Amino acid sequence: MRRGEKNQQQQCYFNLRKKAASADENDLHMKSLDSLEPPKGWTVLKGHNNEVITYLKVQDSIFMSRRQIIELKVFKASHNKQLSFHLKHHGCEVDLEELLKFGSMLNSTTIKEQVKSVLDLVTTSSICPGVLLEEGEAISTSVPHITGRYQLQQLPNVIDEEVAFSAACQVLSGPESLCSVCAQLQRTNKQKKKRKNERMEISPNTNKRYGHIYGMMHTVFVFVERAQNILGGTHNIHT
Repeated sequence: MRRGEKNQQQQCYFNLRKKAASADENDLHMKSLDSLEPPKGWTVLKGHNNEVITYLKVQDSIFMSRRQIIELKVFKASHNKQLSFHLKHHGCEVDLEELLKFGSMLNSTTIKEQVKSVLDLVTTSSICPGVLLEEGEAISTSVPHITGRYQLQQLPNVIDEEVAFSAACQVLSGPESLCSVCAQLQRTNKQKKKRKNERMEISPNTNKRYGHIYGMMHTVFVFVERAQNILGGTHNIHT
């Protein structure tokens, strides 16, 4: 359509939209990953129509009776060649771009270079080990978390311990060995345990009569516990 005065008319266009990249163009971008050799120990799984490409690395450790797997999901490229990277481990999944803010740095490179850089980053990074718990200990917090048995039977290292992860674990460890979210879970747990122990102690301002009764109950408890230990030891000797 032409607009303007008769001798100064210009060609105008209405209702134009930017053409998105076709599926074929996107496939060409993702096919550039066919020649990418993943780091040692990684395997590749390709989803339907190359929409998602997943890189997997099986570990020797076991958590909650399941073999641990590091999973890096690469989502299909859009028309601006941007990729989305999601990292998954011990049941927690995190968007690496949101966590590390590397989008502007990677977008200036090719898709193949982007994936290689992120794979190298994950390979050389440490995975959050979770909060180590004492035997029989339960996390003293209402913060959503996952608790389970962590095992590693790789001689000479044999590990069997109870650990907990925040439900929002960032997967990659931070300066404190734990990720920042699990580090906060650990601090919260320690603070609540400390307050609980302090409540069980007799305050100097406690009523003397109550303190006397509490002391007698504690003495009886210790006596009973010792008697049980002695009887148990005697029983074992006779049997």
